[in-house]
Amino acid sequence: MPCFLDVLAEAERFHGHLCPGLIIGVMMGLAALKLLKSSRSKDEEVVAIVENDSCAVDGIQVVVGASLGKGNLYIEKYGKMAATFYSRETGEAYRLLLTEDGGSKLFSALSEAGFFSQDEGARRKTLEVLEKISGDELFKVQRVVVKAPPQAQIRKSVVCDECGEPTMETLTLEINGKHLCIPCATKKRYYEPLQDP
Repeated sequence: MPCFLDVLAEAERFHGHLCPGLIIGVMMGLAALKLLKSSRSKDEEVVAIVENDSCAVDGIQVVVGASLGKGNLYIEKYGKMAATFYSRETGEAYRLLLTEDGGSKLFSALSEAGFFSQDEGARRKTLEVLEKISGDELFKVQRVVVKAPPQAQIRKSVVCDECGEPTMETLTLEINGKHLCIPCATKKRYYEPLQDP
């Protein structure tokens, strides 16, 4: 099992700063790997389905080796500090939820140790306190069954008949004999193109 402080340092470099959410994600990821008797995914061996889009997700990504690009990280925006971890090798899955008591325990430990002070040295020293807190004290663990997410596949691109942009074939819609990307088919997009002067 990787050293907590080493993994937390790696997660901090990835995330950009150290915060309670990142700490929770690292601790959750380590607890999940222990339950699954697994190590960090090199490919898609462990799947993470997270229930929020908070800083914790970055901690989970670093520990578990899950990412959107590899196709083994899924986000369900339920607003809960919870995640399910699924092993493709064994078929086992566990859902971990930060309990109210677990969150209070973690924040109390951080506060009492001086994590929220402005003194960077004191903040770093407090991290040693976290090594003494086990996942059992923070998370409700539930063995669950999940429908195995499909493994990532490379898909053929086709050109949208309206905008002319290459689009993954499986994400086009056929409307009136035309193959359209989702923005053209629905007339909804997250951006609005500027008109050239």
